[in-house]
Amino acid sequence: MKTLKSIAAVAFVILLIILSSCSNDDTPTVKNFYFVGGEGNVPKYWKNGVATELTDGKNYADATAITVVGNDVYVAGYEYNSPSVAKYWKNGVATALTDRTKWAQTSAITVAGNDVYVAGFETNDTWIDVATYWKNGVATELTDGKHHANLAAITVVGNDVYVAGNDYSVAKYWKNGIATVLNDGTKAAYAYAITVVGNDVYVAGDHGGLEIGVATYWKNGVATALTDGKHHAVARAITVVVNDVYVAGYEYNGSEISRLFNGAYITDGRSVAKFWKNGVATTLTDGQNNASANAITVVGDDVYVAGNDGNVAKYWKNGVANIVVPNASYGNWVTGMFITTN
Repeated sequence: MKTLKSIAAVAFVILLIILSSCSNDDTPTVKNFYFVGGEGNVPKYWKNGVATELTDGKNYADATAITVVGNDVYVAGYEYNSPSVAKYWKNGVATALTDRTKWAQTSAITVAGNDVYVAGFETNDTWIDVATYWKNGVATELTDGKHHANLAAITVVGNDVYVAGNDYSVAKYWKNGIATVLNDGTKAAYAYAITVVGNDVYVAGDHGGLEIGVATYWKNGVATALTDGKHHAVARAITVVVNDVYVAGYEYNGSEISRLFNGAYITDGRSVAKFWKNGVATTLTDGQNNASANAITVVGDDVYVAGNDGNVAKYWKNGVANIVVPNASYGNWVTGMFITTN
């Protein structure tokens, strides 16, 4: 006859096995790494290090964003062909969104159900950039074409379409075409990323004067500065996990800069790739090369950031660098990342 003690011991072991099994099932693990960018003159994406070329390299082209749905890989970008043509690729097959009568580019892509949304800009008849997104190839213009504007990010939640971008030097996001202004225009601001969690809308970018940009994110229009304004800095990507806000970008280690439209010309210093968790910075590069962190994803307790260190595409796991394309023949870059999990 089994004793009560032996029965209790067996029950305890069974309980440990059950708890261990539940814990393992609840912990996400990385299944596939996707990176998008280019090498030499050819836009590409990489799945677990294996490249797919998106053009033949005859014209300059760029791949700017990536998303994955099931087994389908969607990439946004553009190709210069007098003028540039806005495009997206599904599994390497291109769909042109514009017809070469006007300049156009894309910066972001998302898929909701059977609908493909791509965001960027297209010029009007007077060659002014108009902030535009396309749903299944049909364009929606969000600005009036009186001055340059563009869209840098897009996400869809239910029936609501959120996009973020710039209307000249004013950072904005739009929900179903209705704009929310993020700065008053007295200081230039630029929006590069957007994510929506519940009823909260987060936008990342930079906010500053004509010379120094401050890496910033906005939650429901309220700004949080990530840098002190001593050096130019930009937030390029954002994700939110429970109550933690993760932002990726860069900060210069020099101070002399001149602001140009939708960017900055730096005359001193190097850009240092960084990410911030709830405002606390982690430095990813040593400042020897110009570097940028362009995408960020959190899997379980691990933070993945993708970008460039000089002309080398890299990703960082918890601050530790990995090279996206080992032994590359040409300089390469990464503009976006997508990670799938088991």
